[in-house]
Amino acid sequence: MSYVIFFTLVIIITFVVFFTIFQRRKNQMLISQFQQKQQFEAELVKTQQEIQDQTLKHVGRELHDNVGQLLSLATMQMNALSKVASDDIQSKVSNASEAIKESLMVRLSYQQEQLIITAKDDGKGFDMDTAAKGSGLINMKKRAELINTTYNLESSTGEGTTLMLIYPYRLES
Repeated sequence: MSYVIFFTLVIIITFVVFFTIFQRRKNQMLISQFQQKQQFEAELVKTQQEIQDQTLKHVGRELHDNVGQLLSLATMQMNALSKVASDDIQSKVSNASEAIKESLMVRLSYQQEQLIITAKDDGKGFDMDTAAKGSGLINMKKRAELINTTYNLESSTGEGTTLMLIYPYRLES
């Protein structure tokens, strides 16, 4: 009888030891899987951010370069025209040339950790406090928030409008 009790006790202790070891290994494996998943998701977010950064840089440069090239070409053509234009249309050609030059007020400033986009006009502007917040202004602000961009719009009656967007290249963790 004591052999049976001893044998049963040994089997129970062995089972408990194996079960405990199994549970520990299972828990370690689950923790490892969870950590790997977190690392993968962090790398995925980092990759998406890098792609977004590169895309924004590319689009900004393309827009700036394309518009700038077209306006520069138009300016050169207007200057060439002004040399052969008769006196009666000379002032109109000069005014058109000046207007084209003025339309280059959009500025892109590539800094070490951020891109600053400034669009400025010297139009009639509007009163920020009393202006109706239309869908255009709301959409600009929401889109800026979507890409984690600082959005600053300033305008006052008679002074024109300035829009500044500050897009960080890298986000601090």
